[in-house]
Amino acid sequence: MFALQSPKRRTQPVFRQRIARVGFILCALVALYFVAIAVYALLHRDAYATDLIRIVRYVLAPLGIAAALLAAGFWLERDGALMTGICALSLMIALFMFELLLTQRSFQGAAGLSGFVAGQGTPDAAFRQTMPPAYTLNQLNHALGIKTSENAILEGVPNATVLLCAAHGAPVSYVADQYGFRNPPMIYNDEIDLMILGDSFAEGICLPDGQDVVSRIRADRPGTMNTGSRGAGPQMEVAILRRWGPKFTPDQVVMMFFEGNDWQNMNLQATAPYLASAMEASLPAGRPEDVMTRHARSADVIDGWWEASVESADGFLARRAWVRNFLALQQTALVLGLHYPKASAPRPEYAQTLEIARDAVQGWGGELYVAYIPQVDRFVGLLPNAAAFDDLRGHVEKATKQLGVAFIDLTPAFEAHPQPRSLYAPDAHFSALGAQVAADHILKHLAH
Repeated sequence: MFALQSPKRRTQPVFRQRIARVGFILCALVALYFVAIAVYALLHRDAYATDLIRIVRYVLAPLGIAAALLAAGFWLERDGALMTGICALSLMIALFMFELLLTQRSFQGAAGLSGFVAGQGTPDAAFRQTMPPAYTLNQLNHALGIKTSENAILEGVPNATVLLCAAHGAPVSYVADQYGFRNPPMIYNDEIDLMILGDSFAEGICLPDGQDVVSRIRADRPGTMNTGSRGAGPQMEVAILRRWGPKFTPDQVVMMFFEGNDWQNMNLQATAPYLASAMEASLPAGRPEDVMTRHARSADVIDGWWEASVESADGFLARRAWVRNFLALQQTALVLGLHYPKASAPRPEYAQTLEIARDAVQGWGGELYVAYIPQVDRFVGLLPNAAAFDDLRGHVEKATKQLGVAFIDLTPAFEAHPQPRSLYAPDAHFSALGAQVAADHILKHLAH
């Protein structure tokens, strides 16, 4: 008559269906992550979907992986779909664990640049007369409500001790010269024939005196004046140039351009009224008479910054976009050579800024140079990714050629080094070796 089906036989099809469903769900979860990457790139297409290399990396490749996972979860037999889903999810978990390790290491390097955070002690009172390492003159002028370049603070506190970083809990610092810059006082006994403009790379973040790039240049060119200041961009550098250049009239002026953030600084500093003023009006040469009065006004602001710098590690993390970077697996992609910088759209204002600098230097018979500093991200990946960085280098070089400004590109010199990564410290600034290689390359071009 009718054969009775055993409970075991009846449950097998249901169990197999559940296995297939679980496999598809696991594949879909991982696929959703890659779809989110592509959607984010398309929503920010000006940064991540402007050229073929970025479209492939941030849109087509993630969508292709997502489609492959969904297809595997849907079309493969139950065991195949389950194994694919388990492997994909396990790999994602492993990548995030690796990202966590890399994020912790990068935090340790960046924390030193913030000064002393919790667990490292309170900074010496001698440092508190000047800004903490994580803050800039641009931020100080903004906090003071400075509107014009004539009233702007464009230099540090004269003869004050400046904290550069906390390396392994120990301070690295220098004593500012009589004008507030990082120079030994004896350079003003003779003529200044070379002036260096730039950001933290020029200032020599986390490098003791004698090891920074300008000190190494000065070993060959004793009359070298360093006006570098952390956070300075091209517009800030022009403001400094127009204030101090006419006072010293150096034969050669080098503007250091950092690949990592100077292009973005053009946008950020465009909102500073005093920098806009510096682009339009002539500045009086030398230090304004009331500079110490303005520095005295800034004391309360600086005290507040110091308190924020030592409050806690949580406070430091809160000021960084580490969550977004973690979810994007940025450090892991960097190690693999798959992290590309945001696309660099042309900025006509850079050429305009450079033209103002060139005209100012030529006004006293000097010559302007632009030294291009590559960022460490170029040299840490397993896969070659230089093409993703070279669009910015092309923009800068094009502007210099149009204006007849000498272009000193440090990228080939760093690429030719047997270990380019060794030219950078853990905080992504120059190491002592990197400062030496950069100085040698700049000096070679200046001699020509």
